[in-house]
Amino acid sequence: MVPESGGKTDVMRPKLRGAATLAAAIAFAVCGSGVAQGVRPGWTTLHPPRLPLTLQLPDRWQIGTTPRAPGVVFVAGQPRSGAALSLSIAPFASSWIPFTAQLYDAAKEIYGLQDPHAVIRFRSQTVAAGRAFEVIVLYTVGAGSQAHREYVKAYNFLEDGRQYDFEYACSAADEAVYAPVFTVSARSIRFT
Repeated sequence: MVPESGGKTDVMRPKLRGAATLAAAIAFAVCGSGVAQGVRPGWTTLHPPRLPLTLQLPDRWQIGTTPRAPGVVFVAGQPRSGAALSLSIAPFASSWIPFTAQLYDAAKEIYGLQDPHAVIRFRSQTVAAGRAFEVIVLYTVGAGSQAHREYVKAYNFLEDGRQYDFEYACSAADEAVYAPVFTVSARSIRFT
C-alpha cells in the first residue's frame, strides 16, 4: 500500500506490484531483525526493529532491505518463487468504517485501472492482532507477451492512529501454494 494524502487523514492505497515491490521480492539480503524460533515447525517469529509487532514467516523466507517506496518499512520473501510480504505504515486518524470504505474504493480504482477484469474480494475478519480488513486480488500485470497474473492478499489494521498494511503477493500460478502460507503468517501477527 502506498500512502496518499487527502483531507485530514492519510489512507494507504493498494500498491501495483511495481519496481519497488518486485525488487523487494528479488533482492533479499538478510539484515538484523530480532529473530526468535517460532512455535510452528519450519517457521520463525520475527520482531522487526523499531516496529511494535511480531509475525511469523517460513524459515526459508529472507528478510529484505527496505525498498525506497513511500511508507514501506519491512519486506521479506521467498527468493526462488518471488512470493513476498511488504509492510507499509501510514497515519490514519479516523474510525473503522471510513477506513474500510477508503480501502475498498482505492482497491477498486487502482486494480481496476491496472486490469478491468481484476477479481477483487473484501472482508473484515478478526485475527490475533485484532480486526483486519482483508483485500484479495487476482489481476493481470503488464501487456502482451509480458503479461502475467498476480495474486495479492492484504491485511489492513488500525492500531494507535496508524494503518498497518501487510501485503502478501505471488504469481497467480503459485496461489495454491502461497495463499495458505499468507493466511498462517497473517494470523500470527501480534501488536506489542
